[in-house]
Formats: sequence, structure tokens, C-alpha cells
Amino acid sequence: MAKMSDVANQLFSYLPPERFSTFSCGHIIPADNLQTLVVSKSPRGSDLEYKAGKQSDVNVITDLGQILLNFVSIVPLGMIVFFPSYNFLNMAKAAWSKSGLLDKFSVKKKTFFEPMEATDVDKVLQEYSAAIHNSQSTSSDKTRGALLLAVIGAKLSEGLNFADDLARAVVIVGLPFANLGSPELKERLQYVKRLEESRGTERAPGQKDAAAELYENMCMNAVNQSIGLLSIHRYYMSE
Repeated sequence: MAKMSDVANQLFSYLPPERFSTFSCGHIIPADNLQTLVVSKSPRGSDLEYKAGKQSDVNVITDLGQILLNFVSIVPLGMIVFFPSYNFLNMAKAAWSKSGLLDKFSVKKKTFFEPMEATDVDKVLQEYSAAIHNSQSTSSDKTRGALLLAVIGAKLSEGLNFADDLARAVVIVGLPFANLGSPELKERLQYVKRLEESRGTERAPGQKDAAAELYENMCMNAVNQSIGLLSIHRYYMSE
């Protein structure tokens, strides 16, 4: 999960590459306790694409809802879904409410949404946790529980631990690439590119430059933060 290249480029640009070394450890969770899946096709067989221009497409939202419904039907207890933005989450919520898909989610799992206000976070988390624990005591159906729909990089994606039954599955919808139109981001990318050029770093043909690496790492770091909410201890098991 470590992305060190942009750190090295920005903080240690004065060091020759041969003098810079890193150390990392393997993940604490045994590989047999964790399953990762990449879903690239919709139930209709079309390619899944969640770029900003596609997020308001009714078919895209409908297909996503059906995929989540399939997971809701098999995942035990707690399940968390992270969207790349509040805007996409709210559009999906409105469409699924109108089509009745949210009601289908609720047949299996009580559904919660990340609140817009920080003051409401504790209340949502307490109700989400209670719904999961109550389902264990009132039903023998292990696929019951709760579903939490949240946003990457927002209030519920960092600094919280969803251990054990609170997150038996985490779903990442699309990739949260930053807006390339942002003046601040443009300047940051230009800065790391200038640093790399000043060092005279040579890259193999087709290899990303420092700016491209930073842009990709920013996205993947946000994804890793969200995935890491369930990677709590060595005995954890999830999907």
C-alpha cells in the first residue's frame, strides 16, 4: 500500500537515487483471510466506467445498483460502499429511491448514508453498528446486517476502524482521481516535474514521469485509506 516515489521526489530531490532506500513489511492479514475482486462488467455485459461524464447516466447508476444488490445478498453483516464523490452518491441515492432499489437493499440490510454534517457522523455510526449487532441476535440469516454508503476522502474514510462484523466487505466504486483543472494541483504537478528535471532523472520509454506518478499515487492513497478501514488485525477475514 506504500507509494514512496512521489515522497522521494519531493522531499529528497537532492539525493542521488542510489542513496535512497526504503523498507516495508508484508501485510498483517494472511492472504487466505482476504479476497479481492475487480468487477469490470455490468450484469448486462457492458464495461463499467465511472468517469465524471458517466456518473449521471441512468444505465450506469442502474447497473451499479444491481451489482451492489448482488453483493448485499451474499455478504454477511456489515458492508461499506465508497463513492468517488458526494455528487455521485447523491445521484445514485435519488435514482435508486425512485426505482425502488433502495427498498431491495433494505430487505437484506438496513441502509445508511454518510451525513453531510460532521456533527451527525457519530449518530450514523452508532445506528449502523446497532443494526449489525441487532441482526445477529434476531435473525439466523447471516446476510442480514447493515449497508453504509460513503465517500472516499470524506468523513468516514479516514481515522475510523470498522473491525470484524462492521465491515465484512468494502466496495470501491471507480477511482477518485483529483480534478486536473484545479490550479493548486496543476502547480503541484509542475513543481514535482521541475524537481525531477533538475535532477536529470532518466526514465525508461513509456515510464510515468514524477507528475504522473504523484497524480496516480494521490488517487491510490485515498483508495488505500478506505480499504484499510477493515484491515485491523491478523485474524480478520473479509472480502
